Amino acid sequence: MPFALGLSRRLTGANVGPSPEPAESRPPDLAAELRVLRSRQLLLAMLFAALINGGTFAAFTFLAPVATGVAGLGAAWIPVVLVLFGAGSFLGVMIAGRLSDRQPGLVIGVGGPLLAAGWAALALLAAHPVAFLSLVLAQGVLSFAVGSTLITRVLYAATAAPTTGGSYAAAALNIGATAGPALGAAALTTRAGATAPIWIAAELTAVALAARFSPWWTESRCSEPIKRPRR
Repeated sequence: MPFALGLSRRLTGANVGPSPEPAESRPPDLAAELRVLRSRQLLLAMLFAALINGGTFAAFTFLAPVATGVAGLGAAWIPVVLVLFGAGSFLGVMIAGRLSDRQPGLVIGVGGPLLAAGWAALALLAAHPVAFLSLVLAQGVLSFAVGSTLITRVLYAATAAPTTGGSYAAAALNIGATAGPALGAAALTTRAGATAPIWIAAELTAVALAARFSPWWTESRCSEPIKRPRR
């Protein structure tokens, strides 16, 4: 019945209600948005995000051979190891979702050093199954809490590029997700063996922390909370 009534009014030309005014749409100024990449704040945020996520994916990609070859766990434990890391990453994203906007300095300043120390501990204690499994869970939490917070930092630093800002964050994540496993694979031939990718994760995180606490890092802008409109 409502459909028939609406159709009859449409055919007879009757107005059902006021038609909305067409909104003016302006094409984005891509040149201006690309110039945002000159911002030192944005470039450092992208660098930090790429390094942290590169370390995460370097270690995660090669967890299975560490579990079976170093920790001495059977092949049946591989899904358990991956589930533990996945559960940790879920918790990490939840933590980041609550704190990344309001207290990013806390997540990065505390979680970053703990993340670097955790990767080193995981590489050193990988031969001990209980410690290995516990650290896999903890590193899942830390890596995604810090990594997700850094992605929000990239988005915040790219607010002057509303159209392409999201792509800058995605680029930082994808560069890390590609370069990290590549570096981990290349390191497998070193004396560290199966734990080499985890050492790569520790080193990338250490480099990221050095960049984060360098005098070139614009702390006042990158660590300030994002102001949300009051409802």
